[in-house]
Amino acid sequence: MKKFLSVIAIALSLVACKKDNTVLHGLTSMGDLVGNSLYTDEGLVLTITKASCKEGYDVNERLYFYCDLLKELAPNKYEIELKDWVRVLRKNVILSSAIEDDEALGHEPIHLGSAWYAGGYLNMNVGIMYKKDSETKHILNLVLMQDQSDDNNLVFQLRHNGNGESGTSPDHISGSTYFSVPISSIIPKGKDQINVKILWSWYQYSEKTGDYEIVEKSTEGTI
Repeated sequence: MKKFLSVIAIALSLVACKKDNTVLHGLTSMGDLVGNSLYTDEGLVLTITKASCKEGYDVNERLYFYCDLLKELAPNKYEIELKDWVRVLRKNVILSSAIEDDEALGHEPIHLGSAWYAGGYLNMNVGIMYKKDSETKHILNLVLMQDQSDDNNLVFQLRHNGNGESGTSPDHISGSTYFSVPISSIIPKGKDQINVKILWSWYQYSEKTGDYEIVEKSTEGTI
C-alpha cells in the first residue's frame, strides 16, 4: 500500500559506528510498547535493554522514539538503547452515526501538520492553541464522516474540544502532538488503494478585518 502523504521517515542514519558493536545509530520510528518491547509500524520488534533518556512511559503506550540498535536477535528483532521518546495519543475512530452529543466533541480549531498511514494506523501531527501554564483539558478525536465516505473514499474530520480555551490572544501559545488512530478495520476489504480526506480548521489572519478568522481546510491522499 502507498503511504498516506508524508511518511515519518524511518530516518535511518545508516552509519555504523566503528568504535563499538552497535548495529545502527539513529533510528527514528513510531510503535506500540508491549512489555519491554516496541512493535514498530514497519514490523520491527525492538527490546529496550538500555535507556539514556527520561523514563515515565507506561506499558501498552504508543511512542514516537529515537534509538540505537545494539544487537540483532533475529530477523527484524533487535535489542536497543532508547535515546529519546514522546508519547503518542492513541484513540479509536468515532463513527459519525454513533455521535450522541456533537457539541461534546468540540468545534475549536486544530492544525494538521502532516499525516501518513503505517502499521494499520492513520498517524497525524496536529497542533492546537492554548493558554500558557493552563491546566485546561483539551480533547482530540477523529470522526469518520460516513455520509461522505464510500468504498473508494474515506472522509474524516478532526475534532477539538478545548473547553473554550483556544484563541489567538497574546496569552496563547501553540503546541503539537502525535495522534494515531487505527483504521485498518474500516478499509474496505480487497482494496489496493483508497482515497483519504481529512477535514480540519485553523486560524488565518484577515487583512480586511485585522483579526484572525477560522478557516475550514482539508488534506487529501491515498493509502
